[in-house]
Amino acid sequence: MPSSPMPSLSPPSTSALPPPVKVAGTKESIRNWVSCDGVTDDAQGVARAFAAASNNAFILEIDCPVFMHVGMDLTRPVFIENGTDVDFTPAGLLILDNTLIPSFVMADTNDVALTNWNIEYVGSLPINYITGGYYDDGIWTSKGGKAPGSVFNDGILTPWLKTNRGINFAHGVNAQWSGPVDISAIFYLTGDTSNIDVEDMKVWVPKNAGGDHYVPMVFALTVGQTSDQNVTTNTPVMQPYYATPSNLTFSGITLDGTYFGFQGSAQNMKISDIVSYRYGDLQDANGDNVGGINNWFAPPHLFSFAYNPSADPSLYNDNIVIQNVVDYGERTGLPRDTASGNCYSLKLGDDHGSVSNYISFRSDGFMDVLWSTDLTLTNITASYDSSFLHGAYPMIRFPGSSYHDVTFSNVKLEDRAESTAVNPIGGNRDPSNTNINFNVTTIKLNKWTGRNPPGYSPIVPGTAPYFGGTGNSFDIQISHQ
Repeated sequence: MPSSPMPSLSPPSTSALPPPVKVAGTKESIRNWVSCDGVTDDAQGVARAFAAASNNAFILEIDCPVFMHVGMDLTRPVFIENGTDVDFTPAGLLILDNTLIPSFVMADTNDVALTNWNIEYVGSLPINYITGGYYDDGIWTSKGGKAPGSVFNDGILTPWLKTNRGINFAHGVNAQWSGPVDISAIFYLTGDTSNIDVEDMKVWVPKNAGGDHYVPMVFALTVGQTSDQNVTTNTPVMQPYYATPSNLTFSGITLDGTYFGFQGSAQNMKISDIVSYRYGDLQDANGDNVGGINNWFAPPHLFSFAYNPSADPSLYNDNIVIQNVVDYGERTGLPRDTASGNCYSLKLGDDHGSVSNYISFRSDGFMDVLWSTDLTLTNITASYDSSFLHGAYPMIRFPGSSYHDVTFSNVKLEDRAESTAVNPIGGNRDPSNTNINFNVTTIKLNKWTGRNPPGYSPIVPGTAPYFGGTGNSFDIQISHQ
């Protein structure tokens, strides 16, 4: 790629647009801004259409095929503004290819409705996120040692927040950086983004797409600075200066060909009626380099919601509800080095949350239970293949600490491996745990080849698995040869 002088980055702004004149509730076709042939790059037309529809001006209707080329062009992501309502007809289709930067950004954004979306992803995430440069409005810019996502964060998102959200950043301070994985998402939600409703969305890759062409992430939810303030290096990372996306609803989402589905942090979020088909891990065209160079890409999951227990509690995950999920677990590609993690269907740390009616067939396993208080999981059916990861992982792990009031009820687990040597449920020895309960839990193994009977005494020290703490109870029945 040719090098060129460094162009000046300038974030897109909606402040200079004329005020909307449409009547709220009316519909306007995307045809007024784009070519509608599904081939022409209509990214700029899409941005103009979304800007015109903001502040409840009208419902933007996508009723034709639209190709939105973002790639690694930092000027192409669309910032979705307050009061934006976008609906698709059956003929509507967005073709996206964002690479290491998002297609859509919601930053301190409120009151957005996205309904009936159809998205075909045709991009490909490189195995090295340090690409040697990026595009700026179509011009290749060499930039050694910098990731396109970090340049977007500092050079586009930060000044956009200043212009559109009244955030004055001190010298050397930028928008909260969430890392190169989250910012690769199709939808990047950050800060005080709230009252977002996503209903009946389909996201897929072509049927012949290899594992190197899967969607890196569909939804990223990240902590960020809030509007109308001065941010310095001394600004505390807590509310009201920072916020976690909140009051979110995702329903009727179908995914086919993804690494991550949902990732990040949230408060007061309900996710329901989710179906996932093909999944995989970052890999090259030959299926090698799984996880990327130096495993830079975090082990992906259908859902991954974690929080830092040493952070301020005002930013913790709170009241995440997940229900009615079917993860068919059609795995593409080989596992990565097992020391760097695996692709469980669910990774969750939550206060006051619940998971219900969840079915998973992922070969990698079902769940990492992270730091949680008052978390209930009911009606869980999951199977995996412990041999896929060479017996390195159980089906359910507890890798965090200080679990309180965590209850599993009506759980059916199965290991499809010909023989099993790893306990299906991993223990946790933290003596501060309280009230970890498994009620009516059955586990089916084909043949047990481990050293001791599996799960034979989870409350006796020295056995495996073992759960430390008080108030724990286990009704777990395991069948095996």
